[in-house]
Amino acid sequence: MSLPALAFFGLGALGAPLAGRLRQSGYALAAHDSRPEALAAHRQACGPDGAVADQASVWITCVTDQAAADALYFGPGGLLSRMPAGSIAVDHTTTSPAFARRAERALAARGVGFVDCPLSGGVAGAQAGRLLAMQGGARACVDPVAGILAAYCQRVVWFGAAGSGQAAKLANQLAIAGTVRGLHEAARFARACGLDVGQLLGALAAGSAHSAQMDQHAAKLAASAAGFGAHFGWIAKDLALAQAEFGAAESDPGLARWLLQQIEAEAG
Repeated sequence: MSLPALAFFGLGALGAPLAGRLRQSGYALAAHDSRPEALAAHRQACGPDGAVADQASVWITCVTDQAAADALYFGPGGLLSRMPAGSIAVDHTTTSPAFARRAERALAARGVGFVDCPLSGGVAGAQAGRLLAMQGGARACVDPVAGILAAYCQRVVWFGAAGSGQAAKLANQLAIAGTVRGLHEAARFARACGLDVGQLLGALAAGSAHSAQMDQHAAKLAASAAGFGAHFGWIAKDLALAQAEFGAAESDPGLARWLLQQIEAEAG
């Protein structure tokens, strides 16, 4: 059975290894990125494209944020106007659930399927093929892309209708944000008490405080006494999405709002 032709948009820190693993798995792929240097690096690593985007049956998007995804799908010449009927879009960008539902409705009107499929595991997980995929969308769209995701995902979990994958990813980001805030406070406390932060975190890794976030960020915390925002400001965009989503359902957006305040206060 021949593999489907793919179009892949977004060759950033996460997207580049995803595209690379798809090529290694034998997929013909048409790669796109707004930055010529990113596209050149992909082609140097993987060789020339083996597919034409407009003839692809699955279109994968992995861009920086919701604004970039909005422009890619709905902007002039965007994917909404290019994808042929019967094809499926798989969006790995972290966005709001509302954006995913909007994209599904707009694409469905053109006979195109949509799966919101944010990922967890970072660049190291992408390179090793150990990512977690959190999916939302109709099973008729989810099931046909399972083999494609196997190229870089260790586990794929379907949560329900469109937007459900993004809701799961935002819950994931809240859990991560609470953990990294705790790690930052532990490092601050240790430094104030005259302890070697690296030694402390190395010791804690053998106990119940151990986490994937500790493994990922221990060296950075040990090397610098920078504020929480300077260390972990990258998560602010996802916390803002969680705050907006949570605020629509609850009177108090809780942890997301508090952590955003801490990032802003300690960004220096």
